[in-house]
Amino acid sequence: MNNHQRRFGLTVLLSVLALALLAQVNSQGQQFTTAQAQEATPTVSDELTVALERARTPVTANDQWTPFAQDFDGVTMMLVPAGCFMMGSTQAQVDEQLSIGMNRDLAESQLPQHEQCWDEPFWIDQTEVTNAQYQRFIDAGGYTNRAYWTEIGWSWREVNNTTQPVCWTDNRYNGADQPVVCVPWYEAFAYANWRAEETGLPVRLPTEAEREYAARGPDALLYPWGNDFVAANAITSETNPRPQAAAAVGSRPDGASWVGAFDLSGNVWEWMSSNCDRSYPYAADDGREDAAGSSNRCLRGGSWSGDQVLARALFRNWFYPHSWSPDRGFRLVLSSAG
Repeated sequence: MNNHQRRFGLTVLLSVLALALLAQVNSQGQQFTTAQAQEATPTVSDELTVALERARTPVTANDQWTPFAQDFDGVTMMLVPAGCFMMGSTQAQVDEQLSIGMNRDLAESQLPQHEQCWDEPFWIDQTEVTNAQYQRFIDAGGYTNRAYWTEIGWSWREVNNTTQPVCWTDNRYNGADQPVVCVPWYEAFAYANWRAEETGLPVRLPTEAEREYAARGPDALLYPWGNDFVAANAITSETNPRPQAAAAVGSRPDGASWVGAFDLSGNVWEWMSSNCDRSYPYAADDGREDAAGSSNRCLRGGSWSGDQVLARALFRNWFYPHSWSPDRGFRLVLSSAG
């Protein structure tokens, strides 16, 4: 990629971010003239420009990056720099999982280990989407606007007369700062489309490659914080006392990943955009990122109901997109690729 292409890509992303941030201010009742908008845009984007320029230089080790956060319409997102990492497990890591009784299909789905690279940075939600954030989707008519849903997802919603997540009124799971749970992939996908429209930003569900990179980094760590499990860093079945539901998001800050994202191991499984019927090596252009259909969708990160092996950042899980559970939620990403 030459310097002209790099500058053009940066300009496009900054323009989208700046316009969206200005729109947020405008939605609060402030009116901008064209001149005021032009004057305000550099103020909005100066810090972003510096951060994005820094993020466009590929990192080769986790400690080369200092986390950078940005608020987008009340949601904090963390910047993930360009770089490469080895996705998946080594044969030795798979053999170790098999030796302790892991399902062979789940373990071997992590093979072969292979390199994934990003020429451009992207953003990832610092936490899982919370009940308070999801409430906005419900209040905005998210369950009545067919445009947010896949064709099969909308049919599923109509057949089941779904107007909110299954666990929405269960006091064990509906705290404002808890991650929204009991959401099938169809609901997570619809929420992402609503938030994209609401903010003017091309947010979406992450691919499993994006999420694994945000969790592991160039060092390809087993967990967001390192290669050894630390019970105090994650909400898993090892947490004492053993959890009976997800904790408030970000309640284990010492478990943050190299980019500053919380709960990438434990708390709740997170839906990915990726079709998990496809095997490795991961390739975004082989059809696995097609939103149509009813194939299994990937889940990543482990949860409060699972153990430390399931919480490894390289572990792959999957379920049908209509399925739900009180230990499943999601978060979103933002990239210039849209």
